[in-house]
Amino acid sequence: MSAAEILQAVTRETGWTEEEARLFIGCIRMPTPDALLEALPEAIAWAARIETAAAMITLMKTLPRGVLDASWNGTEVALRIDPRAQVAEAQPGEITITPAPEAAHDA
Repeated sequence: MSAAEILQAVTRETGWTEEEARLFIGCIRMPTPDALLEALPEAIAWAARIETAAAMITLMKTLPRGVLDASWNGTEVALRIDPRAQVAEAQPGEITITPAPEAAHDA
């Protein structure tokens, strides 16, 4: 597999730009190119977990109270739209979520 093919595979898998993929891959040091190629799927999975967690934290920090409902299992948080919130389709493929009115009074 050529370097260009590896780069294309990483951008396809992650949604990153070529430059982001190139920089990420360039940070990983392995003893041989084959070892790097072998480690890459796990490294990408690790990065994806972190990016997902960061996106979830951003949602929790920015959406108004009453939009999300989170539960903590001791090691991870699980998010869902608060079942009391009102969800409506604004236009095809786009939704609006109105926080549950009683959520503003929750402690």
